[in-house]
Amino acid sequence: DKEEREVACHLNAYKLIMHPKEPTLCVLGWVLSYGNESCVGELQARWAISHWIGRAPLPPKEAIERELQTRLRRGRYPEFVPYVSYMDELAEACQALPDLSWAAFFRNPILFWKLFLGPTVPAQYRLKGPHANVEEAAKMVRSAPVVAHRMAGLFIAPPHSFSATAPRRGPGVPASRL
Repeated sequence: DKEEREVACHLNAYKLIMHPKEPTLCVLGWVLSYGNESCVGELQARWAISHWIGRAPLPPKEAIERELQTRLRRGRYPEFVPYVSYMDELAEACQALPDLSWAAFFRNPILFWKLFLGPTVPAQYRLKGPHANVEEAAKMVRSAPVVAHRMAGLFIAPPHSFSATAPRRGPGVPASRL
């Protein structure tokens, strides 16, 4: 009884956005994170629209069900998401993930280092992809300070640095930041 009541109060949605059986029914901003939930809500809206127009196809139903079950087994707060990896995961599906390749480093080293070592800001997801505003987004990213705790992630990943929906990959830099 108690377990059923606890499960009933949690959002059972794919990527904490979409109803698993009704793909046009989406809930935005129903997350907990160490980051800004309104920014998460904006990227969730972009993901939902990308899905609806066919740019971000859904995985098979079995994969969706597996992701839902994995989140429910996590414990008391299944709506909690690791901010950076969740945002990167949604941005990758929307084709808006910033380029952190060596080519990007040589093209614009200052922007690369600000993206890699600076705080995660919504503007970095406007550098590429649909509705990109490269000049304004790059200006915003360049104005952000470099934060030391990001550098620590190069050597020791904090426990919340793994993907919100994928299994943990182990210590180090999250795959979305390689």
